Amino acid sequence: MNSIIDNLPERGKSLLDYITNFYAKNKYGPTFGEILNDLGWSTKSLIDYWVQQLEQRGLVERVPHHPRSLKPTQLALGG
Repeated sequence: MNSIIDNLPERGKSLLDYITNFYAKNKYGPTFGEILNDLGWSTKSLIDYWVQQLEQRGLVERVPHHPRSLKPTQLALGG
C-alpha cells in the first residue's frame, strides 16, 4: 500500500476508503451529509477537517462549493 495512506490516522483511512468506494460505485462523490450518516461521524466540520487533510496529502480533490465534486486522486487509487 502507499506509505502516505499507511501513515494516515484511522479516521482518515476510513474516510478515504468511504470516498473511494462511493465514487467507484456511483461515479460521483458523496455529500458531507451522506458521509455524516454512513460513517456515523458527529459533525460536518469534522468531515471538512479530514477532507482537508486528505486534500493536503494529494489523496482527494474537490471543487469548492460544488456538491458531489469530492473524488479520490490517482495517488489514492494506487496509481
